[in-house]
Amino acid sequence: MFSRWIKFIFVLAFLLHTKSFTQELMPEHGPWTFLFQKDSVTAYFIWYAKADNKNDGVVVKLVNLNNFKVNYKFDLIFLSDTLKHIIKVEGILKPNETKTGSSQGLFWVPFKNGNSISDVGIHGFTIVPNSKVSQPQ
Repeated sequence: MFSRWIKFIFVLAFLLHTKSFTQELMPEHGPWTFLFQKDSVTAYFIWYAKADNKNDGVVVKLVNLNNFKVNYKFDLIFLSDTLKHIIKVEGILKPNETKTGSSQGLFWVPFKNGNSISDVGIHGFTIVPNSKVSQPQ
């Protein structure tokens, strides 16, 4: 009876350790690739082959870890072997909000001619706390 309890405790400890180890190996944001972080706002992306059944696409995820609303603005840069495409992106993130996908204006298919996306970059990532944004009078 005593050996059964030892075996049970050993197996339980092994399973708990294995579970915690696998959780440590899993990235916090799953398949999302880190793009940029500034002032507790982080940008990630996922690249999709044949997002529109023909051309590559990219979805961006923005995460606001602040307890206040922020305005964001940046240029998203897409490169292929021969082309460069820049998209201006701007908007507002509520406190602790995460935005992603086409419904949030964060999905693009930059090259409609079958060119593959070779690189995704970001330029001019600006974050302004919403309370500092001048309001129209």
